[in-house]
Amino acid sequence: MSNTKFAVELIDVFFQYQDETVLEGITLQIKEKEFLAVLGPNGGGKTTLLKLVLGLIKPHAGKVRLFGKRPRANQTLVGYVPQHAHIPRHFPIAVEEVVLMGRLRGHSLGVRSSKDDRAAAENAMRSVEILDLRDRRLDTLSGGQHQRVLIARALVSEPKILILDEPTASVDNRVEQGIFDLLRQLNREKTIMLVTHDLGFVSRYVTRVACLNKQLVCHHAGEITGEDIKSLYGDSVKMVRHECEI
Repeated sequence: MSNTKFAVELIDVFFQYQDETVLEGITLQIKEKEFLAVLGPNGGGKTTLLKLVLGLIKPHAGKVRLFGKRPRANQTLVGYVPQHAHIPRHFPIAVEEVVLMGRLRGHSLGVRSSKDDRAAAENAMRSVEILDLRDRRLDTLSGGQHQRVLIARALVSEPKILILDEPTASVDNRVEQGIFDLLRQLNREKTIMLVTHDLGFVSRYVTRVACLNKQLVCHHAGEITGEDIKSLYGDSVKMVRHECEI
């Protein structure tokens, strides 16, 4: 393992809000081009974990590294798809302009996009199969198309790591499968870290599953059991198993 290059590494990480411990002794290593899903109940620390990896907050103890460096030093290597986009659905903006927002790091709104920016946006839209929607207004899109726009926005900076926070929370099963199929294709070139509550699709697509409820335990995708889920969520959630195709 010492010779393995890790895209993401957390070493004995602790974090607390005021007097409440949210993450306790988290150690996690994600290899390049791995596809990791993070499962856990509300309040279990999933959002905090993402914020640590994104460099938005710092651990109270332990280390967080992206390709061996502090997250803020390697922020340009990460593309992020939030659960809730801060773009009003009825705001009159075209798909291509939303995607180009992902090129604004270090620049101000209103700055004219360069030729390289436009080329990167075209490549990102093509990779998520929405190039034909480039001139459509955001408020005319379906839920699945909207999610693909947000993924393209994250990809336009050409990151090595793609982090997604429940990207299929508001879409139906057919659209959900399409998004997961897309992520599988992107995983050929990128490391993917995905927070999800969807137990039905997880083991079919990902390499490993990280079960998080203040503490973290990793399983290979095909090895997670009903008991593992019960320990996370209690008796109210049933495990739906799929054969792993990866």
